[in-house]
Amino acid sequence: MSRTLTAGAGAAIFVISRIAARGVFGLMQGCLWARYRNIWAIILVHVLTDLVHVGLLMGR
Repeated sequence: MSRTLTAGAGAAIFVISRIAARGVFGLMQGCLWARYRNIWAIILVHVLTDLVHVGLLMGR
């Protein structure tokens, strides 16, 4: 991860927020699937979000 974790409540909040973010992303992907039934659109959205995260982690 790109940020330093401290023991205690800070680490718990960080973990909970990451789980919540993944859950929202999963719900979004599920809604895309339910509406369009196009696996390539879902794969494209997933790849684009992964590229954004890689760019942020590399400082770009």
